[in-house]
Amino acid sequence: MSMVAQSQPLPPIGELAEVTIELPALAGYPTVPNASVQRVEGRIGVWLVEEGRLRFTPIEVGATDLDTLTIYPIADLHLGLRAVADESGADFDLGKATDRFRDTTARLFDRSPNSDTALVLVLGDWSHVDDDLALTPTSKNTLQVSDRLLDIVRSGVRIMVDYIYLALRKHRRVIVKVLKGNHDLNAVRHAQLEPRERGMSWDTIAWLEALPRTRHYTWAGKLIALAHASLAEGYPGIRPGDVPKCMRRALRRADPDVVLLGHTHIPMRFRWAHHWLCNPGSITHGRCPLGPTCAVMVLPEMTLEVYSMQSGNRVELGD
Repeated sequence: MSMVAQSQPLPPIGELAEVTIELPALAGYPTVPNASVQRVEGRIGVWLVEEGRLRFTPIEVGATDLDTLTIYPIADLHLGLRAVADESGADFDLGKATDRFRDTTARLFDRSPNSDTALVLVLGDWSHVDDDLALTPTSKNTLQVSDRLLDIVRSGVRIMVDYIYLALRKHRRVIVKVLKGNHDLNAVRHAQLEPRERGMSWDTIAWLEALPRTRHYTWAGKLIALAHASLAEGYPGIRPGDVPKCMRRALRRADPDVVLLGHTHIPMRFRWAHHWLCNPGSITHGRCPLGPTCAVMVLPEMTLEVYSMQSGNRVELGD
């Protein structure tokens, strides 16, 4: 989703609108919080406490609360990354990345609550390369890439389309938001400096350049701030417990309840002042002992569930 595979005219900018439809009030029924509804072995139900013991009880879910939002943050997929076992301990390529992404999709949708609306967040760096040169922007070192840029883009578009269709099976409405990552920014710079080697159409370059660096989104009274690496200018990655001064100033200005980030490939959820700073980690290339991870967030509860891609189990993060 960070690039367009074919050259097509871009739609007029600024002519999209978000509409809220007010439905008639529902009659009173027994209710439970969406966060309490779980899936166990493919069955939807809740956990009951009976005589001091937990018992899972299947239930039939009726109407869902429009105030609950399920967020699927996707950060640092790096499609096209190539690794060989002799050097890195495991083989990796575009095919393995797409297979892992589809496996992640099944796991997340199986575990996520049955909310009416889902928000899919692409937090930048969907692709591992910026152009057909496949070089680092500063030192011009060669990046290990498994496929051509166009093949990477096509694979990325296919898996995102599949992702959205699967989300629509679970949620009535799916919203997709895309942010600019550092690879997207570098792709624009490379195209301007070396247009013959860009590997993308000028429409694609214009679309990448128009991507916002940050977004702000309000749901159920909670303000969500989105960025690839930081709300501050530049890309100072935010790591667990470490908030640089520039980020602190940005937090005071924006005053969000939750900040969703990527860039570091490290999952996190911690509080600075009254702000929650969260990162789902990277599906393909984790940079911490947990390895690759994925996550789902629920609002307004502000819960973030992180899952290991290696074991499939939920992992606990320090607050």
